[in-house]
Amino acid sequence: PRPPRPQNAFLLFSNERRPILRKQLQNVSNADISRILGDEWKAMEAPTRARYIEQSAAKRQQFMEQYPDYVYTRRPSKRKKESS
Repeated sequence: PRPPRPQNAFLLFSNERRPILRKQLQNVSNADISRILGDEWKAMEAPTRARYIEQSAAKRQQFMEQYPDYVYTRRPSKRKKESS
């Protein structure tokens, strides 16, 4: 089995913020919450965003120490290619 890749900065932010938004906006769909999270991420000031970027870099470093020979390979698409 493949090791789970480390989360990027946006995913760390999203995982922290999503439960808070879900409690505040109970009747909003997950897709709308994702849009809100994206808008918040874009509007976030650099010093606040840097915290998530640093966490992501630390997790990536820890991952590379744990799996030094890991090379990302893209999984093949499950969609059937249309013949032209």
